[in-house]
Amino acid sequence: MNILVTGATGFIGSHLVRKLLNLQHKVFISVRPSSNTSRINNISDKLIKIDIDSSLNGIHETFKKNKIDGIIHLATYYRKEDSTKEIENMNNINIIFPTRLLNMAKEHGISFFINTGTCFEYAPSLRHIDENSIIKPFNYYALTKFKFEEKLIKSTKGSSLKAFTLKLFFPYGEQDNNKLIKLLIESLILKREFHVTKGGQYLSYTYVEDIVNAFILALNHILIAQNNYDIFNIGGAPIKVSNIFDILEEISAAKGLIARDKEYPQNEIMSMFTNSEKAKKELGWKQKWSLKEGLQKTYSYYLTHY
Repeated sequence: MNILVTGATGFIGSHLVRKLLNLQHKVFISVRPSSNTSRINNISDKLIKIDIDSSLNGIHETFKKNKIDGIIHLATYYRKEDSTKEIENMNNINIIFPTRLLNMAKEHGISFFINTGTCFEYAPSLRHIDENSIIKPFNYYALTKFKFEEKLIKSTKGSSLKAFTLKLFFPYGEQDNNKLIKLLIESLILKREFHVTKGGQYLSYTYVEDIVNAFILALNHILIAQNNYDIFNIGGAPIKVSNIFDILEEISAAKGLIARDKEYPQNEIMSMFTNSEKAKKELGWKQKWSLKEGLQKTYSYYLTHY
């Protein structure tokens, strides 16, 4: 298939485009002037780049000249804290850009649109969260993701376009952004003390290869799906965050560097783990990599890069 991937230069996107190439798909990617392409430099010649600006003319011309079968949308602008400047950027990238892309997809008769959502759209819960759980966005970023999903749902009604949203729970792995697991591993490798909470949170951390597999399965199933639109939670088994600390100490053989002395932030999410039974039943997805296996692979990757 001919597939356009947005966000291909990001953490998950860079892993996904490699997998798509291995499966012999023709991969088009959208690239902005500000995009950091370091994650995909070694496969750059195998990808068809679409340079985009505010007009999105590059995408429009690509749709006119090529038969694009579908879009996998991963591009996003994330900030945990809300500010006036960040809100404007999140609106532009998380709502306006994919909405314009969606409209072009319908105009050019593109068959499917696979969207990326976030677990932070749901209200935290002491129970497993399924696709019908309460929506209560954690921050403005999560709200923008939900607002675009509302537009996506409306666009598929009475249309030939089919769409899925995969709501991801706590991705981690090689080439991640500066999040907890990457920062912990860097500190352990460089023998620097790192201060964390006691790690009493219960969350569904999910290794990036399991997430990529979910996108591939969604790609294989979307055109035969009975519904024009559907949502799937993608997340690993619930784990206590302190287990991450213990496993990384064991893998690194570095003791005493993870200082568990920080207070929990006032807005800390203490419990958010998923019920992925729907993805298992309808897509055939299941978690392949245990937490220890995923952390070992991630640690080994960073060890060779320092």
